[in-house]
Amino acid sequence: MKNTKAFTLIELLVVVLIIGILAAVALPQYQKAVLKSRLMSAVAYLKAVQEAEEIYYLANGEYTDDMDSLSVSGSCPSQWNCNIVSLTNIQASPTSLGMTLRVVAPFEHAWTNSQIYCAATPTDSLAVSICKSMGPDLGSDSTIIRRAISN
Repeated sequence: MKNTKAFTLIELLVVVLIIGILAAVALPQYQKAVLKSRLMSAVAYLKAVQEAEEIYYLANGEYTDDMDSLSVSGSCPSQWNCNIVSLTNIQASPTSLGMTLRVVAPFEHAWTNSQIYCAATPTDSLAVSICKSMGPDLGSDSTIIRRAISN
């Protein structure tokens, strides 16, 4: 009688099944963590533009929508779209995810006292989850939720 040591097919299938279950649980959390880190890089850029807009306002008495007239180091992160909106704030949103997530950095004279916040529509569960994890509630309605981004 030979004494061989090996795994049976059933044992290997159980191990593969356990690894698959762990991956299925961990992958969405990993994707959420990656999205939050990208969001924070967009926040850093928005803070820089927000500060540059305030400097421009002090010098000229008005805000500008011309990004070239602002002295901002860096650029909008890849896979994000950053725009100055109606001379009251700058917003960033992911370009390729099909999400309603937005990061908004209002200028000094806006209603939020320059508090950068995350905004999402209530029907987008991932965007709402990301926003809720960012900070306290700034006020919500049936069309949008707003959460302050902790500094």
